[in-house]
Amino acid sequence: MTRTLRRLAALLLLSLPFAPAMAQVDAEVVGGQAAALPIAVVPFAGSTGENGIGEIIAADLARSGSFRVAPDRDLVERQTRA
Repeated sequence: MTRTLRRLAALLLLSLPFAPAMAQVDAEVVGGQAAALPIAVVPFAGSTGENGIGEIIAADLARSGSFRVAPDRDLVERQTRA
């Protein structure tokens, strides 16, 4: 039993240098994206449910702030086959 306790104590002492450091991190955002990139999301065929897959993807892209999703009415041509 004492041998096990000695090993445990040695392991604890050896692991002390690896304790996490409590440092404060300051992050400063210098630049950003001035304008969102315009993008069109083609509606998926066979989408079921209240929100189609295309609507979910468009909403996710718009919420990211990096993309401006064009409305469906602005699509020049709709996909007719895969």
